[in-house]
Amino acid sequence: MSDKQRLVIVGGVILGLVGGLGTLTWFQYRKNSAYSEQIAVKQQEAGEAKQKIARIPALRQQAQELSEQVDRYASILPKEREVVHDAFVETIARFARDLKIEILRADPVDRPDKAPAPAAAGKQGSPGPVKQAFSEHSYRFELVGDFPNFLRFVNKIENWDRFLAVEEIEIRPFAAGSEARGGQDKEIEAAKRSEKNIELVVTTYTHTPRAQSGKPGEKQ
Repeated sequence: MSDKQRLVIVGGVILGLVGGLGTLTWFQYRKNSAYSEQIAVKQQEAGEAKQKIARIPALRQQAQELSEQVDRYASILPKEREVVHDAFVETIARFARDLKIEILRADPVDRPDKAPAPAAAGKQGSPGPVKQAFSEHSYRFELVGDFPNFLRFVNKIENWDRFLAVEEIEIRPFAAGSEARGGQDKEIEAAKRSEKNIELVVTTYTHTPRAQSGKPGEKQ
């Protein structure tokens, strides 16, 4: 074998070694880049976790303040026993008696648009319908009385020591909504009377405390 052939063989071996080393270096570089990206992601997640942990005391304070606010609201709301039909009507009737307001009828108002919405079905971990902290109770009243006393009546309702709100007031001439009572003369006579037919809706809310989490015997 001549010297030239030896040089060609040695050069080929060196080129192969250099190429192999370059390939290994490239794969190692890509591997190191992937590790660097993973480390950067983990560092970002760790930073976000630290930020969340740092917010925990403030969130606890906010939760405490919201709980105290709910307790203040609950303290002025009627109890469940005070919003059943007979008890609720009796409360309103007490305001009406001294003012010569006559209650003709009182019916509960069903408002499906304000009913608590159930939790979305089909989601993993869904616990079922969400129990609302406050429940609405509304009653529609038909009354007869004069306008000045009606204003006093509304004022008494809204200044009661429990929360009540008067909504959807409708005032008509006395007996104007009834069937014919003698034509136009009777309608004019009804319009002149001080008594009016009045409809209104009285609304309130009750508070339903959420049950404590955890099993009996567990520390909260």
